[in-house]
Amino acid sequence: MGSLGVNVRLFEKENKMRQNIIRKTEDELIHDKTFILWCLFPTQELNEFYQDYLKLYPEDEALLLSARNKVRKLRLSTRGTRNVFS
Repeated sequence: MGSLGVNVRLFEKENKMRQNIIRKTEDELIHDKTFILWCLFPTQELNEFYQDYLKLYPEDEALLLSARNKVRKLRLSTRGTRNVFS
């Protein structure tokens, strides 16, 4: 396959990626289950998703890192506390 075929596949991949990624605010990220999973239990698939997110919205890098730090701090602050609902 020539370079035209490779470019078409890259274009199709980026188009699909854009359809699946929705820009979010910091508050929306902090409450998003997928984002929380990525912060606390990252996988290759989740890493790739947020790398793609940053390719689409590079200006959101600081926002993404800030939201990730907040989720991680929340997890640390709740460690060792007992569940009052049990």
